[in-house]
Amino acid sequence: MARNTCNLTIVGEFGKKMRDMANAKNTHLHGLGRTILQLYSKSGKNGSFDPLAYSDSEKVTKRIERPSLTLLGESVPEGFYESLDETLIVDGLLPRFMVFEIKGNRSYLNKGAKEATVSLELANDVQSCMATSNTIRNQIGAYEVSVEADAEVLFEQFDRWTTDLINKSNEVSRQLWNRAHLKALKLAALRAVGENWQNPVVTLAHTMWATHLIVAQTNNLINRFANGDVGEVEGNQVKQQNEVIRVIREYNSRPWLETKKYHGDEAFHKHSVITFADIQQRLSATAAFRKDRLGAQMALERTVKSLISAFVIREISSTQMMEKYGKAPRAFCVSDPAIIVNGLSA
Repeated sequence: MARNTCNLTIVGEFGKKMRDMANAKNTHLHGLGRTILQLYSKSGKNGSFDPLAYSDSEKVTKRIERPSLTLLGESVPEGFYESLDETLIVDGLLPRFMVFEIKGNRSYLNKGAKEATVSLELANDVQSCMATSNTIRNQIGAYEVSVEADAEVLFEQFDRWTTDLINKSNEVSRQLWNRAHLKALKLAALRAVGENWQNPVVTLAHTMWATHLIVAQTNNLINRFANGDVGEVEGNQVKQQNEVIRVIREYNSRPWLETKKYHGDEAFHKHSVITFADIQQRLSATAAFRKDRLGAQMALERTVKSLISAFVIREISSTQMMEKYGKAPRAFCVSDPAIIVNGLSA
């Protein structure tokens, strides 16, 4: 970055790299993670990154004006999500990235790919864009992308909407939505430059495209965390216990209309009684249980039994269920509300 303030770096197996950067015990990569966080906030027109000091004076870097670092990380989805945890959210590293996940089927090999050529028009456009960029950087340092009035109004509405989500969300969702507005702004500006680098202007169409894309990506990450599809989970019994606790907490804190799609009925919900079938439906397909060597069913049975033994939950007898509700599915109630609210420590 000191030699060239505008960089694109491609990183393989990026999920594992992010996990290492979040690990304070890995001092080198943890320091790299902090540097990336700083570079993100210093990339504006008047931004600058202070020099790094070393005991060897020859290694001391100069001040970096308007640093522009693009990291293009690649990974298979399962490997990427297994490498994530809430630390990457709270530290602000993951929320600064856009995550593009391909969910479609794999395409057949394109044997004609080697015959593909770049059109003269595209080559000239890329050359012109690069020349314009170099001219701006050498003469005035940076160019401010304009925003049309209706696009600006939509961005203001988007900012208020995401702020409302932040104020009523849990910690993971709050941190992910916290960067949504800025990421949408950057993305819309980038598209405006790509379409007209001589005089880039963010239009309403750019704004709608960028905000919709960021919302879809943010919701996908939130759902991944909510469904327990992140983190190394095989055999992690504390994580499994916390997943059951999370389901019980959500069941008890949400209105009946939001939970009725699962097992049980309104009378159960009114008295904070949750069925085993409800827990099973919510968790059997999640990574925490699906990947357990015992299989999802046995892992879930083991986890529920451990929570009963720890007096976190209590199983209601079939006799009590029949007397009170006229039906007797396997069901539980809460014994320790504090643990249900706060979860277990690893």
